[in-house]
Amino acid sequence: MHWKLKLILFVTLSVPAFTGYPINLVDSEIISGITWGWFLYFLLINASILVVNGKRFFENTAAIAALISLPVVFLGAAISYMIYWSGLGYAAGPSAYSSHYVSLCITMLTVIPLALTMVAVVPFHEFEQNLLKSKSGVSKIQRFFLMFLRVFNHIIYSVIPNIIETLREERRYNQWAGRELMQDSDLSLSA
Repeated sequence: MHWKLKLILFVTLSVPAFTGYPINLVDSEIISGITWGWFLYFLLINASILVVNGKRFFENTAAIAALISLPVVFLGAAISYMIYWSGLGYAAGPSAYSSHYVSLCITMLTVIPLALTMVAVVPFHEFEQNLLKSKSGVSKIQRFFLMFLRVFNHIIYSVIPNIIETLREERRYNQWAGRELMQDSDLSLSA
């Protein structure tokens, strides 16, 4: 499959992660924290990655997702429990923390492979190499395009993940502190 078709497919499949539609309509829980909607979406995304990109690529993205997700989930839960046991934590206690972290885990194991796949299917290195191997040198427009590619890669791999994580942490802190929340303009940062 051509990289453009792959990108269109995975961008289309990412719409429910950003909008919550239709996965949040199927809100009956399998276990506390995992709804049928998110479970089916998890299966759809991972099966799509496996079928379209192959077993080796799928194994790598699943491993990366697990390496990112599991420490975040388990350390977050452990810290929440320690804060609760110290008497400073959320009054609802471990039962409220548990379902949140289970939900966070299934969400991360869904969207991390999806995001990795969306970025990996675009052949940025080919764009850059084609621009650099010109015998007549690099024109001004090509230099601007190269700068755009490099800045784009930096934004995708560094800036956006840091901003989103900061916004999520601030939102959780504001919810914990009981502050009024402004609408997050459908960015689905409450995952």
